[in-house]
Amino acid sequence: MPLHLRNAPTRLMKKEGYGKEYHYPHDNPDHFIEEHYFPVGMQETVLYILSDSGFEKNIGDRLRHLWKRRYTQN
Repeated sequence: MPLHLRNAPTRLMKKEGYGKEYHYPHDNPDHFIEEHYFPVGMQETVLYILSDSGFEKNIGDRLRHLWKRRYTQN
C-alpha cells in the first residue's frame, strides 16, 4: 500500500509519512484526481470489466469520460 494512502492515527505514523500528500478526490471538480493507487512499481491493471447493462452502464460511461479527460489534457 503506498504511504500516501495509509491511515496515520499516531504521531509516529505521521512522522514516517503515512497519509502525506494524500488528496481527497471529493474536494476536486468531478470528484476525480490523478492519483496512483497501485503499489510503487506496479503497473495499472484492469481488475474488473463492467457490463453494458443496468447501473454498470452508467458507471462505465463515467469512467470512459474520466479516462478520456485524463489522456487528452496532457
